[in-house]
Amino acid sequence: MMVKVLLSVSVICLLTGCGQESTSKKKANGSRLVNQNNAGPKLSFDSSNISILSNKLIQFFSLKDSLPATLTNHDIQLIEQLLANGIQLHNKNTDSSKVYSGYIRSEKYKRQYVPYTGVKGEKKVFINCFCKGVDNFDYWKERLVEVDDGGVCFFNVTINLSTQNCGPLLINGPG
Repeated sequence: MMVKVLLSVSVICLLTGCGQESTSKKKANGSRLVNQNNAGPKLSFDSSNISILSNKLIQFFSLKDSLPATLTNHDIQLIEQLLANGIQLHNKNTDSSKVYSGYIRSEKYKRQYVPYTGVKGEKKVFINCFCKGVDNFDYWKERLVEVDDGGVCFFNVTINLSTQNCGPLLINGPG
């Protein structure tokens, strides 16, 4: 069954591709950073928990025929809302008291966003999530974190920003 996913995430790391350059100008704004981008719009995000990767760097099966896309602050807000709702829906029938229940606490994850344009011209974002502190993924801001198994510490979802719909949360197997 397809699950509509709407997740509240912190806001996104500097765009590292898709025609947008990162700059060194950052200023604190509460728990978020405001990143000033000379080549495009200013994006607000928490770079300690979120990174944006270019689809050109991803060899993931569902992204192989996609085209690059960029995100706006409106897109980021929509992603957060859709992802939060999706996690809430997922957790609705999950027992939070059990360690291996599959219950997701969004604040315990780092996220990678891969914005792209699908074959029908729809703007989408592939979201890859992994538990903070599970392993030393020093490279997570440059390339996709991919592991076998790992259970609820690793899940992903695709959000269609054009239709404001989400695919199902795909949680890794327990291994």
